[in-house]
Amino acid sequence: MTVFMIRTVLLPSVLIALLVLAGCSTDPSGDAAAAAQEQAPAWPIHEESALSIGVVDGDERYQMHQVVGAARLGNGNIAVMNSGSSQLRIYSPDGMFIAAHGRPGEGPGEFRQASRLHLIGDTIFVYDGRLRRQSLHDQTGAFIENRSLQPAPGRFQLDDWLYERSWIDGPPFGVGRAPVKAAVRQLPEPDSIDVFRYVRVSPWGHLWVREHNEPDAPTIGWHIYDMNARAIGRVELPGSFEVFDFGPDYLLGRMRDDLDVEYVRMFDMEPAIVPRQRMTFTGSPTDTTREMAADTAFTDQRQAMVGSLRMLTGSQEIYYSTPENRYRYATDTSQLEGFEAPEGVAVRIVTANERGWNAIAMDRASGRMCGVAIGFAAPPGWTPGVVSCQ
Repeated sequence: MTVFMIRTVLLPSVLIALLVLAGCSTDPSGDAAAAAQEQAPAWPIHEESALSIGVVDGDERYQMHQVVGAARLGNGNIAVMNSGSSQLRIYSPDGMFIAAHGRPGEGPGEFRQASRLHLIGDTIFVYDGRLRRQSLHDQTGAFIENRSLQPAPGRFQLDDWLYERSWIDGPPFGVGRAPVKAAVRQLPEPDSIDVFRYVRVSPWGHLWVREHNEPDAPTIGWHIYDMNARAIGRVELPGSFEVFDFGPDYLLGRMRDDLDVEYVRMFDMEPAIVPRQRMTFTGSPTDTTREMAADTAFTDQRQAMVGSLRMLTGSQEIYYSTPENRYRYATDTSQLEGFEAPEGVAVRIVTANERGWNAIAMDRASGRMCGVAIGFAAPPGWTPGVVSCQ
């Protein structure tokens, strides 16, 4: 097998090396699927075309604090949910401030704990975890209406759900999970170290599967699949870059510099084929919920997994409250002194930052999973601190 460098791109404080491996297989099962994953073409990321919104000091309209979501609108403008100021901000394609909507509060168009932003058609949806509601806005950012959303403990509502050794983020609002399930069942087995997959579902019908990475890794690798579970691309991104919008030929998200200053960044991406049409995710209302497992044969396993996640909660709070950790949560259990999962159970932190964290516990023998979300990181429809099991 021939290996050669296709492009080297220097991102801030990070050297991104993208490799192309010769050969390709369309068989998505077994060893062939794993080989196809490694042989998929790299999608170059162009740093020189990056859009950056944010300042260290100066105009408050460009200061970013607790950015929880961003999306590129149909007219090219950028919508940013800046939770620290409770504002939905609109910027031009070249990053110039246009408008800000919202303020702290509980009235129409106000926010208490905004934690996620979606663009569905021409409408911007902002989820407020504290108020348990969706706030709808048009593409200028102007408020339209509020929609109440009451979570159901023990159910996987809306965006994030557990399935086949995977924590899956998407499709939005939980509608149309059937094609995602079919594709996930055909993906290569999860990494033996991570034991689970973290999957982001893009609006373009792509599954972005994150590679296992060590804490504070400078880069994070992603493998991209289509809805037929064919490996179609590979991307490496800076470890400090949190992707919010997986576009057809761009990536938009939040990045931190060495001083912990936040920026909204957008990088042009060069996929092998640029998708021209969004995936239509359709399904029945039952897609949005899944009962917590209740069969008696699973009782002991569930107790062990639930118990391990509760222990993890205590360890995370100790880690967070230690000043040297800069008041962030651990991204890997190896960072938590004294934490040890019960025998036969794997515990993995899915995502973590200063806003909160998500984690799974998995029975190694059966692959059954339980998940928990804490703080700002709680997905729409989840009750923070309540464990739900597949």
